[in-house]
Amino acid sequence: MAAYIVIVIVGAAVGYAIGRYKGRPILGLVLGLLLSWIGWIIVALTPRKKIGPYGERVTGYPSGMTPPSYGSPASNNDLPSYGAPPSDEIPPSYGPPPSQP
Repeated sequence: MAAYIVIVIVGAAVGYAIGRYKGRPILGLVLGLLLSWIGWIIVALTPRKKIGPYGERVTGYPSGMTPPSYGSPASNNDLPSYGAPPSDEIPPSYGPPPSQP
């Protein structure tokens, strides 16, 4: 029983170390705790988080730039129209109705 506890603690510690290197220490801790060496492989294969010099998450935009704002969604009046609006009229038939036996 004591050996099992040591193995679980070592698995969590190694997972935490790998996760800390990848910028995901909690993920590494949890997967190392629950899955041991399989969790280590999963954490090692995850992409590394981009972290700035002050611990903030880095986006893909240079400093001073912000992502473009696209405004509010278009209302139905702004959408293009494709043909006449729907009506309640029955469309004309295209020939005689099929004969019934």
